[in-house]
Amino acid sequence: MKLTLEIPDTKAAFMLELLHNLPFVTVQADKRAHKAAQKAELMADVREAVLELNDVLAGRKEARSVYEFIKEMETDNE
Repeated sequence: MKLTLEIPDTKAAFMLELLHNLPFVTVQADKRAHKAAQKAELMADVREAVLELNDVLAGRKEARSVYEFIKEMETDNE
């Protein structure tokens, strides 16, 4: 059986990951859908960064140094 789903761009990355983890499902996403999912994920990351920056500027959160950030990025990529 083939199904066609329409999913909001903001939920596409989550849905694709979920479907890929089901052993009985074969996913055939076109390039436009993949790019839309990537764009939505990037936009969510940017939105989160802006919210965090606003918290730092308002004094609700403490900023971290660039060295801490780089160290975190290195450990995430391992």
